[in-house]
Amino acid sequence: MDTINKDAILKDLPLFASLTEQENQIIRDKSVLVPYQKGQVIYQEGAPPDAFYCIVFGRVIIYSKNANSDDVPLEYLHRGKYFGIISLITGEPHSVSAKAMNDCMLLVIRREDFNFVLQSVPRLAIDLSSTLSRRLKNKDIHQKDRKSTRLNSSHEDLS
Repeated sequence: MDTINKDAILKDLPLFASLTEQENQIIRDKSVLVPYQKGQVIYQEGAPPDAFYCIVFGRVIIYSKNANSDDVPLEYLHRGKYFGIISLITGEPHSVSAKAMNDCMLLVIRREDFNFVLQSVPRLAIDLSSTLSRRLKNKDIHQKDRKSTRLNSSHEDLS
């Protein structure tokens, strides 16, 4: 039953829709469908990367903690969006947290299978590399904005 569900899912998700049958077979073999309940944490900031995640249905919030330990939303993701890739490729701990906003189903490729998938499906590697570049650029801009805000507010405190 999992394979039948994955067939339909892979054809419907934009990231996988243009892959060949052979490429989709690799994804089917190396992925699992994992349900998450509303409010369930998928991974936390500082945790080691363990998987690539793609949303089959539901919504996920990507967030960080501020100085008061409050959740600061950074991005809301929905069906077809994927995450966890930056830490997975860099090997660095997650710089943000991810949590299910409602009941979700995620297609998950575990870390130990991810490199095999990228080597076996070069087209996917290129698409993910483009996404990684955009996200790293946006992350850099976001961090510069936060530093600028902190500098401006500390400068105002001095006046």
